[in-house]
Amino acid sequence: MDVVMRFKVHMVKQLFSDLQKYDDERDNIVQVTLCKSENTTIEYHKMVEILHPFGYPEDAELYYLLVLGIDLSTGLKKINGAEDVKLMVNDHAKAGIKICHLYLVNRSESPDLRHLPEDS
Repeated sequence: MDVVMRFKVHMVKQLFSDLQKYDDERDNIVQVTLCKSENTTIEYHKMVEILHPFGYPEDAELYYLLVLGIDLSTGLKKINGAEDVKLMVNDHAKAGIKICHLYLVNRSESPDLRHLPEDS
């Protein structure tokens, strides 16, 4: 099975300027893997579909950890749409990295985990 990209989704309640402050919330991580059998690229609509059970885009904001900006105090970039997803994919491809850390800042109390999509 050829992996296109693996996402580690960190579900957090708020953003911190220092990413090391998220250590307390490391238990709230979901992993999603996109494989080449069905996907050759990562598209915004696919990310919305995968993250919808977690309240995205209605009740949550989505950020990704920059690969080239290793400075943890400024390492998150907000995803607002298709262009940001393309930038995220290109940044990871240039660095040869297939694992992307997403930070889902959920404003609701708890996501609905009953209808999670299978790894695709």
